[in-house]
Amino acid sequence: KMASFIHVARKCFRNSSHHNIFSNTSRLIPRLLPNAIKRFSSNDSASGGTNVNNGKSETSTKDPAEPVKGKIFEKQPIKIQLEAGKQYFFCACGYSKNQPFCDGSHKAQNFITSRPHVIRYQPLPFTVEKTKEHWLCLCKQSNKRPFCDGTHKRSDIKAAVLS
Repeated sequence: KMASFIHVARKCFRNSSHHNIFSNTSRLIPRLLPNAIKRFSSNDSASGGTNVNNGKSETSTKDPAEPVKGKIFEKQPIKIQLEAGKQYFFCACGYSKNQPFCDGSHKAQNFITSRPHVIRYQPLPFTVEKTKEHWLCLCKQSNKRPFCDGTHKRSDIKAAVLS
């Protein structure tokens, strides 16, 4: 099913006037399509709060040097007091100096995708329902972003070298 969709998409791109822009569809479509399907089919919300972007703020990549969900900042979560109803912006790229919150580091040139004016990592806006201490993810690989779901315990996260 997925292969036939990719075949049709490639054929459409080849026959379009945008052929020069999408000349490398054999790499582009398989990288973007799975993430797009996940983005629109997932109904998960972060436990303990409202997650505006559903925890998915990045595009897919095959480069093993750069994790799909951002650079691993720390291999442990952080427990932090959050106020109910206040809007926070979770750092999705892993480069913020104000972890776990965004400081605008995602706007750096090396985060720009091949598509003009599209930034790979966007901060994740969120609020919490109760004023209390919450565990926020610092490994950036959680499936319940911005909240920790224990993903940092995976062997690949433990083995990752922090830069």
